[in-house]
Order: sequence, then C-alpha cells, then structure tokens
Amino acid sequence: MTAPAWFTANPGTPYAINLRFTHALTSKTVDLKVYGDHYMFFNNKVFTYPSFITGGTEIVANWTREPYFDFYIVKSELEKLALPGIWTATLKQNLREWDTANCGGNFNDVNTGCPGYRAIASWQATMRIEVVDPGNQQIYLPAFPHSTPIVNLNLTNFPGRPGGSEIQGENTLDMCLYDGKNSTSTRTYLRFEDDGLPSMDRAEEAFSIRRRGGSQTDARDRLDYQVFVTNPVTGATETVANGKTLVWQGTNDPQHLRQVVLPGGRESVLCVPAPIVLKTPAFAASSKNAGDYTGTLRIIYTPSTL
Repeated sequence: MTAPAWFTANPGTPYAINLRFTHALTSKTVDLKVYGDHYMFFNNKVFTYPSFITGGTEIVANWTREPYFDFYIVKSELEKLALPGIWTATLKQNLREWDTANCGGNFNDVNTGCPGYRAIASWQATMRIEVVDPGNQQIYLPAFPHSTPIVNLNLTNFPGRPGGSEIQGENTLDMCLYDGKNSTSTRTYLRFEDDGLPSMDRAEEAFSIRRRGGSQTDARDRLDYQVFVTNPVTGATETVANGKTLVWQGTNDPQHLRQVVLPGGRESVLCVPAPIVLKTPAFAASSKNAGDYTGTLRIIYTPSTL
C-alpha cells in the first residue's frame, strides 16, 4: 500500500511491506516482509496503526507526544537469509499532506486510500543485515569432506643413485578456509604445527613424522618434510615454518575467493583457497630404519577483521 488511509481499528492489523534484500558478494536476492507500525498519541490514548494509516486531531493540546514509525522483521522472515554475509535493502517512505488535494480514492478504504494527496517529503533508510555462522568456522579439505584426513607423503624410492638408493616424495592437498561470515574477514592467521617433539639436527622450518614403535629421539626413526602453502592474495607459494604464524591481509577480496558448498550446508558460501604441498626432500634409504612412519599436522586458522 502506497497511499495513506484514515483511522482503522486500534490496534490495526500489522501490514507487511515486501522488501528485496541483496547479498553483497553474490548479488543473490531474497524478498522479506518488513512490518511497519505507526504510533500516535492523542486524547489520552495510544493508537497503533499500520504504517500507511493515519489519524489525529487539529487541537494541538490534545496530542500527548509526537507520533513515530517502527519497522521490524520477524524471526521467520530473517531465517530466509540462509547465506552468511552482508544483506542490504532500501526502505522508502513518502510523507503526504492530508486533505490538501483531491483524494483520488477513498480515505476510508484501506485497499485504495488517497493516492492523490500531495507528497511533501520523502525518507529512506538502508537496511543492513549481517548474517554470521560463527559456529561453522572451518578448514575445508575437499578431498575429505566427511572424514578425518589421512594424507600420504607419496614417498618414492630411486635406486641406483650415487651413494645408494634415495627416497623423496611430494603430495598436494586442497584447502579452503571458511570464517563463518562468507569470507568477509579482512585478515587471515594461519599456523602449522607437528607433534612438537624435540628433533635434533632438523631444519628450522621442517616438520616430522616418526616410526611407529621406534625411538622418539633417534633421527633414524624420523622423517622430515616441508610444508608449502599458496598465498590466496598474491598467488605466491610460501614456505611454512613449523609453529610460526602466517598473516594474510585482504583475504575478503571477492577476486581471491572460491564458491563452495560446505559439508552439511544448504547454500554455497565463499571461502579462502589455500592449497598445501607436502614435500619430503631426498634422503638416503640407508639412513632410516624400515617401518611405518606416522604423525600429525595441525592447522590452526584464525580469521580477523582487525
């Protein structure tokens, strides 16, 4: 309804304004009902009308206070915004001068009102709703959507090398970082750690796995490997230092983000792609004890807007 009408029952039936909200990053749109109430105070009464209904008295002394409008969205409507991120819409309202022109309708009919009354002012507000899902921050590994990742270092034996057989390996692991807010966080902190056990004569940035049932300190029962990660902002491959934090600024830029549907999710969201490479430098096969080597690589992800 865009035309004003006169007195109805008090309180009046809530009136829904259909407003289209647009998602900032994806431009997806959702229509929500925004309810508007018009509060008026005169003759020692409080009148609650739909936003397009008016009433009053010409006797100034009979007004208790100034009227006002209240606009709100109920929970069932907000739940339609399932995609995390920023949603915006514009609510517009015209102020019309009562009884100064031809009504052009019927002021007692809430379905027609008086569209002929002259508009003397306009008001608008930008409505901004931020949908977050902080409980769903996650490190998404597409190769392991529903299970704990188990990654092989892909070690390969190269016999006949000078000095004996050599072993080396490389494996890649796709990774995407989700902040629970459709990747609106401007900064990403990322840290990689292994089991943290002392490792003599190991390169500072290296990580280790150890022989099952072997010594925790003997280098012959330890395999060292390196971790590399792609910086999503620059595209450069960065060498990861064990236990040291990487900081990436500008990870909310849409050009760097990837659209995915997370496990258990209903809507596609944007995450920060950061694929990993695990590389084991060549070592002499004779320098290690035979057996099953295993270990843990921890990834600690912290999104921030600071």
